[in-house]
Amino acid sequence: MDAQREVAARPIGPPASSVTTPVLLADDWRVEVVDSGPLFESAERIEYEVFLEKEFCAESATGRAAEYEPWRRLSTFQVAIAPDGSIGGVIRVMFGPYGDLPVGKFERKITYPVDPVAEIASLAVPRQWRRHAGVAEALYREAWSGAVRQRATGLVAIGENWLLDLLNLGYDFGFVILGETHWYMGGDCFPIGAGLGDMARRMSRNQPEFWAWFSDRLDLRDRTALTTADGRETVIDLTTDVSASSELDLR
Repeated sequence: MDAQREVAARPIGPPASSVTTPVLLADDWRVEVVDSGPLFESAERIEYEVFLEKEFCAESATGRAAEYEPWRRLSTFQVAIAPDGSIGGVIRVMFGPYGDLPVGKFERKITYPVDPVAEIASLAVPRQWRRHAGVAEALYREAWSGAVRQRATGLVAIGENWLLDLLNLGYDFGFVILGETHWYMGGDCFPIGAGLGDMARRMSRNQPEFWAWFSDRLDLRDRTALTTADGRETVIDLTTDVSASSELDLR
């Protein structure tokens, strides 16, 4: 087993029985995807205010996190909108080669997932919505679905131990550490990543109910190509029982 596949095959995760379908957002909530316009600018403002509160960024006259300015045109926001029209949370996602994204500041020790990738660059939830169940889950689902639609091979992010624990111990997504730890935006951070094919295989096998909910934003008539740890393209027929497919064997 080569280094890439060995690392990808052994991410930390909880017992499958401990991961359940999350509480869903009420029907009067919605998630919108924007890459420009007033809602995009509002999402930037929410991101900035939350990051400033958490001391992840410095004050800026623009009302935006200056660290993301070079990648503004590459950014898309998934925006959760509450019944009263206020923003309940946002995720910033960027798509491209690893080295062209913010995560490229961190050298990869393993080339996994292979390019192109989708980077989850930020998750920001305003204080008043942080105890509202389902916001983060809905945003993660939309980010994953968007990455599949764009033909990304995987998701990457910059994070600390708490984020890795949330993604793996909370949701069993199977993220692995890709490189060394450095100081970044207020904390000791490291790059993490997971191949979309490996995530789909892991979720469908270990937690089929969660997978059914997590993947239902995709067009189930499509045959979606997802890349696995060694760069192979695994074709997953989303109209069938994915967990039963031999194509999803981890060997």
